[in-house]
Amino acid sequence: MTGLERNVASLFSNGGHLFVVALDHPQFFGPVEGIDKPAELIERLSMSRADGFIVNPGITRLLNARTVSGKKLIVRSSIGGSKFSDYKTFHPAVVS
Repeated sequence: MTGLERNVASLFSNGGHLFVVALDHPQFFGPVEGIDKPAELIERLSMSRADGFIVNPGITRLLNARTVSGKKLIVRSSIGGSKFSDYKTFHPAVVS
């Protein structure tokens, strides 16, 4: 099993199902009402049945480790365009 296969399998450790709350929309769409304070929203949703959250890289530093303990944290790895730029279709993946 490769590292990628192990990592993907760990995402589906909840009986083969995965439910994540996507909060990465502002990177492309700009501020979005209702998810304009993602750290506070994650705090409120931390006790929900959601398995985890999809966030932009800058959000991770705002999170309390205790809040996301036991949750999957998926960090968006594409960078580049937004609907406001000339490069809206340009999304290179950055993976480390």
